[in-house]
Amino acid sequence: RKVLNKNLFWLNPAFQAALYDIRGMCENLQNLRLLILEPGVVYTLEHFFQCQQKQRSLILDALEDFWAHAIQVVKTACVETLESLEEDLFGGQAKDPVAASLGLSKINPRYGRKKDR
Repeated sequence: RKVLNKNLFWLNPAFQAALYDIRGMCENLQNLRLLILEPGVVYTLEHFFQCQQKQRSLILDALEDFWAHAIQVVKTACVETLESLEEDLFGGQAKDPVAASLGLSKINPRYGRKKDR
């Protein structure tokens, strides 16, 4: 873990925090059991199938939650990085109405546009 702390995105703390968060989420997924078998229990085919279907549903829910949270973590890290870049480049907090409607409060519409000469 110390090596990870030392070398992980040392130039950008927003990405470092995002990767820590996603790594923790992945570690939580490792605790999921794909197959449910109780020791000493003899299953009928129907009961086995029902138990596995319940577990399948739990795993699908966990994966959907993981996916949604991972997208939000990455989006937040990118927004923080762009806001920091905007502050460094332009010194202001220009507000893009489209970005604001998406919950991305301070993205500058000037990114990617060439300056008039």
